[in-house]
Amino acid sequence: MARTLGCLLIIAGLIPVACAFVEFARAGGTPVPVAPTRHLVVTGFNRYVRSPMYIGLLVIIVGQSLLLGQLSLLLYAAGVWAVTASFVRWYEEPALARQFGGEYETYRHAVPGWLPRRRPWRPSTPGPSPCAETGSSRTRDTSQPAGLPRREPGPSHRDLHPGPRLAAAWHASTVSSSIG
Repeated sequence: MARTLGCLLIIAGLIPVACAFVEFARAGGTPVPVAPTRHLVVTGFNRYVRSPMYIGLLVIIVGQSLLLGQLSLLLYAAGVWAVTASFVRWYEEPALARQFGGEYETYRHAVPGWLPRRRPWRPSTPGPSPCAETGSSRTRDTSQPAGLPRREPGPSHRDLHPGPRLAAAWHASTVSSSIG
C-alpha cells in the first residue's frame, strides 16, 4: 500500500513540474537561466501557488520515501523545504520584485507561496493553458500575462540564480548516492 501511494505521489509531483516547464515555454523561455522568459509567468499551476515546481519536487521526495521504504527521505524532504523556502524568501522573491516590480507584488499578494489557493487566481481573462482549466474559447496575446501592466523586456531574474534546476540536480545526486 505504501509503495503504491509512493508511486502515485511521484506521478502527482511530476505534473506541476512538467506543466510549469510548458508554461515557461509558452512564455517564450524556460526556467533555465540561459533561456529565461521576458515576462512573469502567472499561468497554469502558478495561478494556485507561487512555487509549483518546488512543491512538486517535495511531493516527489515524499513519494520516493514511501516507495523505497526509507523514512530518512522524509527528513531529507524537510531539509530540502527549509533550504528552498529560505532561498525563495531571501533571494528569489526580492529578485522577482526588482525584476518585475508591481507585476510581481500584485501576484505575490494574490497567490500564496506554499499552500495552494482553492480557486485559480484570475487577474483578468486567462489565456488558454494545456496545464490549467480547459474549455475557454477566448484567446489573448500570450506574450504578456493578462491583467498585468505591459513592461519592456529586460534581463530575467533567472539570469541571477539556478532555481529549481539546481534543487532537482542536488536531489537526484543525493538520492542516488543514498540508494547505492
